[in-house]
Amino acid sequence: MVEIPLANCLAHGRRQFVEVVENFPEQCRYVLETLRGVYQHDALAREQGLSPQDRLHFHRSIAAR
Repeated sequence: MVEIPLANCLAHGRRQFVEVVENFPEQCRYVLETLRGVYQHDALAREQGLSPQDRLHFHRSIAAR
C-alpha cells in the first residue's frame, strides 16, 4: 500500500491570514512575508523548468539555510 501525504492548499491557508491581518498584524505579517518568499522561490524554480521533485529539493535546500 502506498502512503499518500496530506497536502492542503497553501493559497487557501494564506487567505485565512489575509482575512485576520487587522486583528493580528504582527503575526500575520510574519506568515505572509514568509509565504511571499516561498512563492518567489517556486516561481524561480518554475522559470528554471525544474520538475516537481527537483522543486521540492530546491525548496528544502532553501529552508535548510
